[in-house]
Amino acid sequence: MSSADNNATQWNWPVVDLDIRHGQRRSIPIPSALENVEYALKQLGIKVQYNKMTKEIELTGGNLLANAPLDVGITQLRSQLTAHHLRISKTETWDAVSAIAAKHPYSPVCEYLRGCRKRWDGKAHIDDLFSLLKLDPKVQQDVDFCKTLLEKWLISAVKLAFNTGDTAAQGVLILVGPQGIGKTRFLYRLLPHSDWGADGITLDPGSRDDTMRVMRFWIVELGEVGNTLRKERMDALKQYITQKQDVFRRPYARSAEMIPRRTVFIGTVNELPGEGFLRDLTGNRRYWPIAITQVLNLPLDRDQLWGYIMNRAFDCQAPHYLSAAELAQLESLNAQHLLLTTEERLLLDRLNWNAPLDQWHRLTATDICSDLCIPLQNNRKVGRALQNIARRDSRLKTPSNHHQREYLVPPMKAPAWASPDRTEESGTAP
Repeated sequence: MSSADNNATQWNWPVVDLDIRHGQRRSIPIPSALENVEYALKQLGIKVQYNKMTKEIELTGGNLLANAPLDVGITQLRSQLTAHHLRISKTETWDAVSAIAAKHPYSPVCEYLRGCRKRWDGKAHIDDLFSLLKLDPKVQQDVDFCKTLLEKWLISAVKLAFNTGDTAAQGVLILVGPQGIGKTRFLYRLLPHSDWGADGITLDPGSRDDTMRVMRFWIVELGEVGNTLRKERMDALKQYITQKQDVFRRPYARSAEMIPRRTVFIGTVNELPGEGFLRDLTGNRRYWPIAITQVLNLPLDRDQLWGYIMNRAFDCQAPHYLSAAELAQLESLNAQHLLLTTEERLLLDRLNWNAPLDQWHRLTATDICSDLCIPLQNNRKVGRALQNIARRDSRLKTPSNHHQREYLVPPMKAPAWASPDRTEESGTAP
């Protein structure tokens, strides 16, 4: 009799068949009851867990190959179970392992963050992280507000790591700046393990492959946000960012399920001077831009940073969303990153924005079309362009009600120009 035979007969199996004719318990073969699989795993020194970050089942210990694909581990496990006379098919092995893993979930991110919380030295390390970002002086952005955006985004990362299905992220931190300044490197300064994050992702919320891919990471960088935020995807992406749960199908599961969202997003964009990357005027509160010229390679105690954020999130109950006043501040900041329309470019180019205010005058959108030789049927587009510019420049005054149709605008640059496509068609001022 082999050693496996001896072990099988010596093991105190929880569930065995009965020999009905003689009323005796059979020692072999052993039925594939879940209790027997759990018992065998313990005897073999094999650990089964469900990783809530990667959404994967992990088989470790015993004589299993380290870091092998799960399918290989299942095959090895079944071989060992069979050697110990536990009769079980591969499908039954999958089912048993899946059920056992569901009883033993864990999150390496949460374990790490709990450790940081215990070791925190009581200091506000957000300044250390913020000092890595060299702000762009050409963009009007309040330093304290940028730091607020950074801290609240970090708090959302912590809260989603522990999410039970009732928490949603409120914004995507977006680093705006030239290529090659270290924007992606900033992501990995936050992570104790590089495989907890992913970079350069182009996300289509309507693609199951895209969403399945990103939900396996804690922090995901949406590379070149201008490409990700294409107009046709904007509505879906705005909704996706703030979802509390995701639809996911576990390995070898027969149906999908709703699981808590545990992924947060950071974006990068190489915004050219005079260009913008935001396309939607109504949904920009989801995007929290910080314009930078460089990510500095300064010392950072990552563990202490996350210890501070854990304290802010759970001890101080600091919110990860923006207040009404902060949303208003964000709107002004985002206005500087709007993708300019043709009419906006024309107004910015042909009007003298450096003229003193006493030279500014009130005109309707139709008047402006006439002065700038813009087809009059485009007056509504010009009106919208003026409203967009007013979001960025408080000197430009827009109509306060439907009865007033005049805008306070600067004078034209001299000399005036004429368009060969000018038309005498009339239009109605907005």
